[in-house]
Amino acid sequence: MKKLLLASLLLISATPAFAEGFYLGAEATYRSSELLINDIKVESKSGIGGGIYAGYQFSPYLSTEIGYRNLGNINFKEGATAKADVFQASVLGAYPFTTNFSVYGRLGVANLKSSLKDDHYTYQDRNETKALLGLGIEYAITQKISVRSELSEYVGNNGGSTLSLGAHFKF
Repeated sequence: MKKLLLASLLLISATPAFAEGFYLGAEATYRSSELLINDIKVESKSGIGGGIYAGYQFSPYLSTEIGYRNLGNINFKEGATAKADVFQASVLGAYPFTTNFSVYGRLGVANLKSSLKDDHYTYQDRNETKALLGLGIEYAITQKISVRSELSEYVGNNGGSTLSLGAHFKF
């Protein structure tokens, strides 16, 4: 019983130190997609999605992050709908130009689930692991609240690019 009480006290006392670098955020995403029939581009459209992420900032220069992105549904004139969801984990390296403004790069791995279907047929249903690269800017409005914009690339066949705009809260 004493060991359990001591372990609980240690955990509670360590929580504020751990939480200091922790952050949670949400973002809106934009992507474009092409409908190819027999390798011929028939149509190109864009979609809006969203995502959530959590991270831990070890220093002003280094963070880790996990997240989920729904890259939105794109409805083509031909009747097909493209959908994509991404679970990702990455490391962010940042360079703070000032106390409020920084640029960052992202290197990670992503599980991309995508489909292309209409009411009668599934043309494409993929579940792929891809490398994730990103480049972004971040602006700290206050010590606790930041906004950012990022261009991300899911590298490889059937990959794609997204542009995101997000905000996060630091604990």
